[in-house]
Amino acid sequence: MAFPKQNTVPVMDALRPADRVTLANLETHKTLITCPKCTVKGTITYTGNTNASTPHPLFSSIACKQKISISSLQHEITQAKASGAIPIQIPYPTPEAPSTTLKKKTSQQNKRTRVESDDNMEMTRSKSTPTKNSKNSNNNDSNSTAILETLKALQQQLEEIKKENVQMKQQIHLANERNAQLEKKILALTKNEMLNDLQQQQQQQQQQQQQQKGDYATRMEDTEEFPPLSNNQRSSASKYAHAYNSTMQDKIRNTNIKEKTKNNNNNIKNLKNNTTKPKKNINIAGAIRAFTAPTNDNQGYTYVYYPAKSRISRKHQRNNLKKLGVVNGRILDIHYPARNVVALLVHVNYKQELIDTLLKSKVSHIEKYDPTNPSTISDPQYNNISIEEKTSLAEKKHNERIVRVLPFIRHHISRSVAAFFVKEKLITADQHKNFITEWNKKFEQQTNKQKNNPPTPNNTTASNKTATPSPAAKKDESTPENINLPTEQQTTEMDEAL
Repeated sequence: MAFPKQNTVPVMDALRPADRVTLANLETHKTLITCPKCTVKGTITYTGNTNASTPHPLFSSIACKQKISISSLQHEITQAKASGAIPIQIPYPTPEAPSTTLKKKTSQQNKRTRVESDDNMEMTRSKSTPTKNSKNSNNNDSNSTAILETLKALQQQLEEIKKENVQMKQQIHLANERNAQLEKKILALTKNEMLNDLQQQQQQQQQQQQQQKGDYATRMEDTEEFPPLSNNQRSSASKYAHAYNSTMQDKIRNTNIKEKTKNNNNNIKNLKNNTTKPKKNINIAGAIRAFTAPTNDNQGYTYVYYPAKSRISRKHQRNNLKKLGVVNGRILDIHYPARNVVALLVHVNYKQELIDTLLKSKVSHIEKYDPTNPSTISDPQYNNISIEEKTSLAEKKHNERIVRVLPFIRHHISRSVAAFFVKEKLITADQHKNFITEWNKKFEQQTNKQKNNPPTPNNTTASNKTATPSPAAKKDESTPENINLPTEQQTTEMDEAL
């Protein structure tokens, strides 16, 4: 901070001690004091004093270029000291510099002493020394008085800070009490709202029950108004006749009402949780394939091989394929030819579609995989066998897997699959014949069971009365109307059993 250059010493002497303290604080801690107008640190400067008999210092900001009073500056300094930014120290005033008039006098005396003799020089020196000592003593007295005044000012500032702290603590305590009271009021209001809701629900239920009871009472009164029938002797004389019991009827009615309310609540929960089963997706592609003629070029079946983490059941594997977007009806067989490998039997036309759908989920197939390779046999008991023996054993295992799979493929597809395997020399002709004979026997057994146990009708009449057969129907009772073939559900269950 730069003080005004003109008349520095008399300006500082004219100020009050408290104003001197503020000037000293501004000089030492200028960068830590913020402007009360623009809140920028290190921008306050001392510009001069007022023209009054007891002058006051004037200040301004470099950033906002506005005048700042000494009271606002003192407030900012006290806040900075309270926050700890400025350490509370006693700023001792710097000793005042000698005046310019004294310098001029000493310079003139020195010029005179050059002309005079040495005796005169000693006399002038002896005369000048007591004046200097008297001035130094006056300066020390003024410094001590300034220190005392600064101490008094600091004590006043400390007392003001203490008072402000006490007031702040009281305000915080009052605010905490108000918050606690508001929380209690909010809890009480929420409890009252909950109780009011419950009471309203109970009142509505009671009103509904009363309405139902009133409706029932009106019905009973209406029935009592009717006169008894004339020919009522037989019904009253019957041994099964009994009097009307109103209590039993009330109990039955209340139980029915409770069951209805439970069912309604369950329906509401199901609607909220969306537990309703979605409709099954219609297989339009399969319906289109049923009306398209086969081509001779793309006829046959093939296995597509994929890496597998472990040998899980076929049911879980089909669920995984369904999640990835694969149509399970196009997957004819699932088996594990070797460790960490799974084989999927599909039609040749569906092979590329299967690969593309699984590639969308970043599942790639094994392009060149041979199940008859000797490396597929990893059983340690066959470690000492030669490579030729391992290849023959791998071919034998592959043949056994295919023969084991054929009975579990759907009936209308298994014959063509078996014929394709014979053509590709994956199974022998004898194995093919045995498969067809066994499957025909099973088919005949299923048809005989369906003839002996016909299916029950799904739709019944409201009165649960048996319909009288027509004479045309009586004639045709001896002959079976329809021979039920195995359904698609049964074939899928057989595939999942694999």
